[in-house]
Amino acid sequence: MRDTVHIHDDDLELYEAGHLEADHVPALEAHLSGCQECLVRLHCCLGRQLEALRKSHGGQGRLSLARMPIE
Repeated sequence: MRDTVHIHDDDLELYEAGHLEADHVPALEAHLSGCQECLVRLHCCLGRQLEALRKSHGGQGRLSLARMPIE
């Protein structure tokens, strides 16, 4: 049986934040298109980021991303 190399958590977090080096993005996206495990882990990264944003805004109600400043 062949071992599958998965995307490192750091790279998933960089990708999710839009900070992954541009030349790495196509290979990462190609891997995500065929790897359910890494796709689930990416969704977990996004969930952690949204939870951190919610907490940083006092955890009050819904967080409106439309009102978030764009860096």
